[in-house]
Amino acid sequence: MANRFSNTKQSGQHMFKSIPILKIVLIGFALNLIFLFPSCDQILQPESAELIDENNDGYDDRDILFLQKLIDNSQGYGNYSPSPTMDPLHVGHQTWTDGRLRTLYHQGGVPYHDEDGFYLYEIPIEIKDVQYLNKLKLYKNYLTLIPDEIKYLDRLTEINLEKNRFVGSVPESLWKNKNLASLAINNNSFSSFPASVCDALE
Repeated sequence: MANRFSNTKQSGQHMFKSIPILKIVLIGFALNLIFLFPSCDQILQPESAELIDENNDGYDDRDILFLQKLIDNSQGYGNYSPSPTMDPLHVGHQTWTDGRLRTLYHQGGVPYHDEDGFYLYEIPIEIKDVQYLNKLKLYKNYLTLIPDEIKYLDRLTEINLEKNRFVGSVPESLWKNKNLASLAINNNSFSSFPASVCDALE
């Protein structure tokens, strides 16, 4: 009987002594993970955006200029045009993060922000400076030209330009240098469709 309890006590001692060793192993494993994946904090944190904001309103000046040009380029079409004094922040539905424009949705004729509904007629070349734009949806407008400068927006993952008035060949700048998950350009009058778009969306 004494020997049995003695053996149990001895086994217990070994058990408790093994716990610190286990902790050391786990800590060492965790440290190895830190060294193996030093950029995990960068993955979990949102991308830090470059900001130019001379008037300190919290919005990047280049993104605001792009929105203002959308308004300016759509003047002269009567009741279908936006007010020339419209606040650029009232163009469609916008999402901003860290002072940069991330998403822009505008459906022609639909009122936003208590403004009268209006249509867009020309995408300005200033789109090249909206570098943090992820999603662009300008559907059911009267757009006729896709500027080549859109090729510089390498963060775009979704583009919707359906039901506009585009003609000619679909420009490859829509999907070049991008990681597109969705591209909607149906219900336009494009005459040719490059096969390279299929590779871009695979």
